Formats: sequence, structure tokens, C-alpha cells
Amino acid sequence: MSRTVRKAADRLAVAMLGSRRETPSDPPLRVQGPWGAVEFVLQRAPGGLYVERDESPTQGVRTIQSLFFRDQQEFLCWCDEDPVLGEHRLLHERVQRTGLERWDPDG
Repeated sequence: MSRTVRKAADRLAVAMLGSRRETPSDPPLRVQGPWGAVEFVLQRAPGGLYVERDESPTQGVRTIQSLFFRDQQEFLCWCDEDPVLGEHRLLHERVQRTGLERWDPDG
């Protein structure tokens, strides 16, 4: 993703989520294999949790998903259904634990 597109996406996320969105303090949660890599960035946001899922296959198109969860149960179900997290149980547990730790207490 180009810097220009990334900056535009960041501006859109800030506009959507408000100025209270925190920057991630930890490196992304990442898994890499012969097929490529997937990174998860989790950030506290007003009323919930912002998740960015960046999938970079060795061949093919890079896909970045931006998700906002207002409900913890919805986030946990999404973690259970994600195919990469389903294959990598330790990463699955880290994403869930980090997400619940960063959940906005005002939400």
C-alpha cells in the first residue's frame, strides 16, 4: 500500500473513530509462512476496538481490512472465524487477549 493511500485511510479512520483513537504501542501481531504473512494491529477506540488485518501473500494481491467492533462477543466470534487465526492457535489467543486488554472501557 502506498504511503498516500495509507495516510488517506488513517485520516478516514480518525474521522470515523474520533480523535481519541490511540496509536498502537506494540508491534503488530504477525504470522508468516511460505504462503505469505498476516499482521494484526489492535487499537483502543471510542466505544470499542479498531482492528487492522494486513494480509500479504507471496503471490497475489495484498489485502488490508479495517474493522471496528462495538461488542466484545462480536470480536471474539470474528477471531474464532478468521481462517489464519484458526490455523495458528497461539496467535489466536494473543489477538483475543490483546483485543480485550485494549477494549475501550467507555464502550
